[in-house]
Amino acid sequence: NFGSENDRVRNLIKNMYGEVRKKSSNYELIVKGYFYILLTLLLRVKKANIEVKKSEQNAKTKLNLVKDYIDSHYMEDFNLDELAQMFNISKYHFVRNNKKEFSKGPMAYLEEVRIRIAKNLLASTENRITDIALNLGFSSSSYFSQRFKTLTGITPYDYRMMLRNNDLLL
Repeated sequence: NFGSENDRVRNLIKNMYGEVRKKSSNYELIVKGYFYILLTLLLRVKKANIEVKKSEQNAKTKLNLVKDYIDSHYMEDFNLDELAQMFNISKYHFVRNNKKEFSKGPMAYLEEVRIRIAKNLLASTENRITDIALNLGFSSSSYFSQRFKTLTGITPYDYRMMLRNNDLLL
């Protein structure tokens, strides 16, 4: 606990100062002992802070790896449990850390990537909406249309028609 560490440091310094003021016999030895305890305590606190920072950095690195994985495997069928297991992270921490770092959970990010690519495909190809949905990893065309409309406000068909009529700005 950092508060108790501060108290220990403060007490050690007080004790050192008291010994120096009294100048009792062999006070230098006692002050040196307090100094070594103080130094050890400070080194432990610094080491703990470094370990926390390393742990946070490792978590960020892992989350970026997950994001990269989703970016390149968005068309595959996987779920949250499989992703968490793949990256050796508990499901709870996985979701919590993703939301903290990227403002959304990993599956919401996956869906966002799929919809973004679907918009590009709807704009640049004549592929059937069903084919786009299934190729992007959606379980069905109707589920794809539902999620597309939820995230964009219009159906994939309407999106494509608006693009063709130049009624929609990308």
